[in-house]
Amino acid sequence: MAHMTDTQPPSETVAGFYDVTASFYDTMTDMEERIVHERPFFRVLVERYGIRRALDAGSGTGMHSLLLAHLGVEVVGVDISREMLTRLQEHARNHGVSVHTIQADLTHLPTADIGKVDGVFCLGNTVAHVLSREDLSLTLSGFRSVMKENGLLVLHTLNYRRIAGDRETELNRRERGGKTFRRSYTPAGGLLVFQTTVSDIPQNGATLLVQTVLHRPWPETELNDALANSGFSDVQIYGGIDLREFLPDESRDVVILARPQ
Repeated sequence: MAHMTDTQPPSETVAGFYDVTASFYDTMTDMEERIVHERPFFRVLVERYGIRRALDAGSGTGMHSLLLAHLGVEVVGVDISREMLTRLQEHARNHGVSVHTIQADLTHLPTADIGKVDGVFCLGNTVAHVLSREDLSLTLSGFRSVMKENGLLVLHTLNYRRIAGDRETELNRRERGGKTFRRSYTPAGGLLVFQTTVSDIPQNGATLLVQTVLHRPWPETELNDALANSGFSDVQIYGGIDLREFLPDESRDVVILARPQ
């Protein structure tokens, strides 16, 4: 990818970025609609792999935590953003479920009070916020350390091979509640500047907020190797949470299932 030339550098830490984003994240991502859509696929995973206790790593406002909790799973949600976790707890109360939350960096999971789990779910492109191979190793090894021997890791990222091949810069644009939410990428050497822009539709598209944070575009091949080096085996790569076939040049998403060695 080309070096960044015409955009400002990232202005936020990951925690700061999502502390601000928390106030509109659910609207921007259609959380309630996605809960309904994705529930059948989570039910398959929970029942097939006997998941009774799970870690939602990079839980955000809790969409996947809520899905799992509604399926009878005891859930621990971990996120670096305090505001995201506050929203998660609000949603849990509104949904009538319980989710234990911990504010922590994913590279420090062994020091967090998580305990052993049957499943680790790291979804929502969370792993893109891990910027170095060293931190990726720490993160994956941390997942392995909290998993029971027969556990399951479910890891999601965008299909960056397709994004690079298509030279895609705008990930999505949605109009909700009188606002336009635009999420885009700008190349920055081997990294990407991820930008969220919020505009006011009634005010002729006046910009209300611009935020940036760095992502690393991990290809599925490199994640596969990193998993093998972090104590995982039986790695299966799919093109979505519905476990459809992964097509490197076409799939929007990469979903990886892996088991502890």
